[in-house]
Amino acid sequence: SGNRKYYYIFVIDEVSTHNPSNSSVMEADDDDDDDIDLIDGGNIPEDDECPITFDWFFTAINHLFRGRCYRQKKTVRRLSFFLGFVCLAASVFLTRSVAMTLTSNLNHGMSTATNDVNLVQGPKRNAYADATRQSLLSNNVGINDNLHHEKKERLFRHNKDDKTANTKRNNIHGSQFRFGASYYSPDDIDPYHNTHKVRLPKAIDQNLANVNDPYVEDAEIPYFFHIPRSAGSTVKDILGSCIHLTTASDVGSRNGHERDPSLKIVQSDDGSNFVNVDTSTPEGIHMAKRLGLVESGLADMITTQYFHVGATLFSKTKKGRMFTFIRHPIERAVSLFYYLAIAHWEPTYDPDLAYISIEMYARSKRIEHNWMVRFLTNELERDLTPRHLDLAKEVLRQKCIIGLVDEKNESWLRLMRLFGWEAHSDDGNECLDRHLNFVWSNKHNHPVIEEGTLAWQLLYKQNELDMMLYEYAHLLFQEQAALFGEGGSLVT
Repeated sequence: SGNRKYYYIFVIDEVSTHNPSNSSVMEADDDDDDDIDLIDGGNIPEDDECPITFDWFFTAINHLFRGRCYRQKKTVRRLSFFLGFVCLAASVFLTRSVAMTLTSNLNHGMSTATNDVNLVQGPKRNAYADATRQSLLSNNVGINDNLHHEKKERLFRHNKDDKTANTKRNNIHGSQFRFGASYYSPDDIDPYHNTHKVRLPKAIDQNLANVNDPYVEDAEIPYFFHIPRSAGSTVKDILGSCIHLTTASDVGSRNGHERDPSLKIVQSDDGSNFVNVDTSTPEGIHMAKRLGLVESGLADMITTQYFHVGATLFSKTKKGRMFTFIRHPIERAVSLFYYLAIAHWEPTYDPDLAYISIEMYARSKRIEHNWMVRFLTNELERDLTPRHLDLAKEVLRQKCIIGLVDEKNESWLRLMRLFGWEAHSDDGNECLDRHLNFVWSNKHNHPVIEEGTLAWQLLYKQNELDMMLYEYAHLLFQEQAALFGEGGSLVT
């Protein structure tokens, strides 16, 4: 009656199934309270029969699954939620603590690497740079040990059983080195032999002539792979001013010629001839291909830094004959650092470099990282591996005539023998001698970084694959001498 409702529940005893005295009546309030009032205990225990003892939790769990101790259900549930929350909070706290520790260590180790990013502007700039240099040098105690005694577990080896004898490693450090996020050991890389089987890309394999093949003037075009700060300007000046050849580079597209609808020859201020295309960018190379640069026959030589894209200009019937000049990677990096600080005419001009040290530059993101291997393999952004080094070596071995900046006269003699280049007048011979021995084009005087110094070691760390490729190029330069000697296949 009223708000009261009565439920009659009969519980049958296991022994005496027909004994009315074993029945019990349960009265429940019709409200939201979770509690249940026991009118007659019967076989359903009262709360006093579930005492909280030392092992009360396990007893309560046992009773819970057996359908007993109804008042303890809420206690067990609340305790479970509480323990779960404590575990979750503890895991979040530990994760945050570990993350903060790792971030603190990383920031401490890389603090000198980012000093040059946010340079102070205004009158205090020079004072700030001087103070930063002093602080940097004072914090570099023991860095040599860190650079050459890092001990990390090897994470990379494609062929564990192939251990080529490394007998020519006089200039290769015995430390481990890092490319991106993976660590490698020098035992995994042989700078003089390929450790992995690699295949040249189709455009390079089919469109570029092999080194040993005789040069066919009507079916091939000289193709210069231009490495920055490695005699590239001298090559273009000699060919344009001394030998009077027509070159396809970036010069011909200047002064509004980049939008010309057809190909033609234009002259620069010094009288050199250029085709009105821009082969210094991938977009310019694609435009030159659409205009039919190779098929036109206007260019006596094509030069670019984008080696893979430039190879698409050629075909099986009109191949490119690749050559390049290679410079010591650390000398090239030092020259680039001082050059870009003052070369306001260059697209990569960076005036901030004038206010930082070479050590800060070597630690910053401005530094080039194995430029030669990257551009020879067309891997310009992602991490490099030993397989990229093997591909770069294979490109040089099969397709490239090697020239060395340290052997510029011998290198030029070989190119003149191969392509039949010659100066047809005394003025031309004098021009050639001047550029090779006296007036090195775009030369910039700067301090020399001695081997073993902090700057040298930091630059070496950033260009280890290029250093190995440079050692390999020296061997190729010696081997190719036979091709240009008496009876050689490349003497025209």
